[in-house]
Amino acid sequence: MYSLSEKRLFIQVQIGAWLLLLLGFFVFYWAEYQDYTKSLSLAVLNVGFQMLVIYSAYWYLIPLFLKTRYRIIVAGGIVIILLLLAFVWHEMTMWLYHLLMETNTSSSPWFMYLYRFISVVSMFAFSILLQYTSSYFSLRQVQQEQELAQRNAELDRLKIHIQPHFLFNTLNNIYYITESESPRSAEMLSRLSDMMRFFMDESQKQMIPISAELAFIDNYIDLENVRMRFPLKVEKNISIDRSIKVAPMLLIPFVENVFKHGIQKNREENLLKMELVEQDDKMCYRVVNMQTNGSNANEGGFGLINLRRRLELLFGEAFVLSTRQTTEQYEAYLEIPLTYD
Repeated sequence: MYSLSEKRLFIQVQIGAWLLLLLGFFVFYWAEYQDYTKSLSLAVLNVGFQMLVIYSAYWYLIPLFLKTRYRIIVAGGIVIILLLLAFVWHEMTMWLYHLLMETNTSSSPWFMYLYRFISVVSMFAFSILLQYTSSYFSLRQVQQEQELAQRNAELDRLKIHIQPHFLFNTLNNIYYITESESPRSAEMLSRLSDMMRFFMDESQKQMIPISAELAFIDNYIDLENVRMRFPLKVEKNISIDRSIKVAPMLLIPFVENVFKHGIQKNREENLLKMELVEQDDKMCYRVVNMQTNGSNANEGGFGLINLRRRLELLFGEAFVLSTRQTTEQYEAYLEIPLTYD
């Protein structure tokens, strides 16, 4: 994860390095042939093949080897690809050489193929070094961002915790006053108090029981239903080990997004489907709601955009966050690794 300026600098450094290498090959061939066309053609061919080997390894072969379970098979395939690249590189170099020199083609000694293969392997090794260097700096940047986010969260927590007990005591006093006259209002105050405690205490932790997150969602839905003309119909399928822990506020944005963008207040039937299950050592979370007049108002909500950034900081690439919509429904889906107590 690089900033835009760092990406530009990285690209500029690469362009500069390739141009210097091209100049080096040109000078080398010029010293031998004293011909502009021959020297430039051979220099472009050699630099082009080196770029092909290095970028193929950097963008495709090395990531494929690191991600697959069948590393022996992939390693064998990589060796075959490197052999083919070395063979093609040598044959094209010899073909161009004979074309420029206007000589007849002839077979090359075996050690020339070996030389090309060693060159290709060396470039592949350089790609590995480049890959790990890039990964190191990316990881370092992520760690710095996590530390900064943690410090900001701590500052926010300190700001929020100014006299919190006064607020909760006040809510409790209001609760006892309204309990006898309006039990429903007292229940709503109790739920609001629980939600505020979640914000004050649980949301500051790195990991919390998933039961706490689900309890918050229940309270949130009940409070949102109070202000709706037609209550929201909620269908749940919760089949997950309650000892699982999650980072706080990972599940809530899905439901919050529904109430912000997926509710049509003048419609009698509004539906929210929530599914939370375990599958293949992963937690799978799905929230579906009805479209509002078939629009895509849900798409691109700030809550989900912010959630994706948090997931990248927490899990790197080991998560799935997707949305899908039809003319009738909007679906948000999350898949993350399981964490047990």
